[in-house]
Amino acid sequence: MANINGYIPETQLITSAMMRAGDPGGGIVGQAFYRDFLASGLRNLCFEAEWDKRYHDIPFPEDRIVTDMPKYISGINSIWLYMGPMRDPQRLNGSVRVHIKDNYVHDGGLGGFQDNQWFNFPDGTQNSVGMFQPYNLFYAGYTNGKIYLSPQCSGYARVRIYYTGIGLSDYCPNEQMQVPIWAVDALECYVAMRASEVMIGLEGKTQEAMYRHKLFKGEIDNIRGAWSNAKMYWSQCDAQDRKDVVTMVTYLGYRQ
Repeated sequence: MANINGYIPETQLITSAMMRAGDPGGGIVGQAFYRDFLASGLRNLCFEAEWDKRYHDIPFPEDRIVTDMPKYISGINSIWLYMGPMRDPQRLNGSVRVHIKDNYVHDGGLGGFQDNQWFNFPDGTQNSVGMFQPYNLFYAGYTNGKIYLSPQCSGYARVRIYYTGIGLSDYCPNEQMQVPIWAVDALECYVAMRASEVMIGLEGKTQEAMYRHKLFKGEIDNIRGAWSNAKMYWSQCDAQDRKDVVTMVTYLGYRQ
């Protein structure tokens, strides 16, 4: 089991990444760019390792279109419908999980469009025969940052969306990103690689700049590099360690 019960703030990681990139004070690339590179690295790593688990809970929208989505989101894990206040919809009878259809959209009416019909036969997740509504009638499309819920979903009062974040909260824009110890080396290499790309554009393809970029890119792309090692460390964590990571990165506004 990997020991991940430690975190460092973004300032510490960025300072180290600037040193590795040959830009100690950040004056060549710019401090704002380094923070943007770190956010991008966190987003990519969260998408691949899915360590920053969060949820978004809202009343059911009248037009069945969820527009109030978190800003910092790298992927949707599941969507649930339920009737009233509760802690975990998966533990209460009467809740239903929604099938995610990336290609389904509508304008708020009863009609809709999906482009996966086969030889003009009905989509199996949309139509059914019989007196009772089967599970496959509850579905939703996710397009352009919005969730489009099917008409049958309207019988529920609330929507809960479980998703993967990127390590910082939209509710606290000034909070520092917290980086787990097991991901530090990978994200330092990622930030330094992105910075070296900028420096090549500013200073030209000097031998030193090209060497740095090749070195850091290797740590990201190589199967034995820092990026792959970070994902391996995450896979070795037990359930409690994973919950600790989630608690650390979600305590500012999302978990109740």
